[in-house]
Amino acid sequence: MPSTGFSYASQERRSHPRFRASKNLFALLKNHAEHVGQVVDISLGGLSFRYIEDEPIPQEEAWIDLFSSRDRIFLHDMPVRTVYDVAVDGDIPFSIVPVRQRSLQFLRIDPNQVRAIEHLLDHHTIPAAS
Repeated sequence: MPSTGFSYASQERRSHPRFRASKNLFALLKNHAEHVGQVVDISLGGLSFRYIEDEPIPQEEAWIDLFSSRDRIFLHDMPVRTVYDVAVDGDIPFSIVPVRQRSLQFLRIDPNQVRAIEHLLDHHTIPAAS
C-alpha cells in the first residue's frame, strides 16, 4: 500500500479542522499547466485533491479555482503552495492510470475568500457520522 504522507504529527500541526468534501467538488490547479482533480478534504487553511498524473507538477506556488459540478465557481485564482504530493491507489480496481493526491495550503486569504470557503464547508462537505 503506498504511503499517504500523512502522520498524526502533521494532523496536530493543522490550525483548522479538515472536512471530507462531497463528490461534486473539484479543483483546477494552475501554474505552468492546468490540472483538474476531485477535492478529497478541505478546511479554512487548505485542501487535498486527487488528480491523474499526466506530467509532473512543479512544487512552486500556484493558483487554484474551486468549483462544483452543480454550482458556480466558489474560489477563483486562490494562491496556494504544495504541502505534499503522493501516489495513491485509484478508485478503479486494476487500473494502471497513475493517481496522485496533493495537499495544498491557502496563501493570503482575504475576507471574501474566507466567506467563500465557509460556504463550501457548510454546503459541500459530508457531515461526520454521529
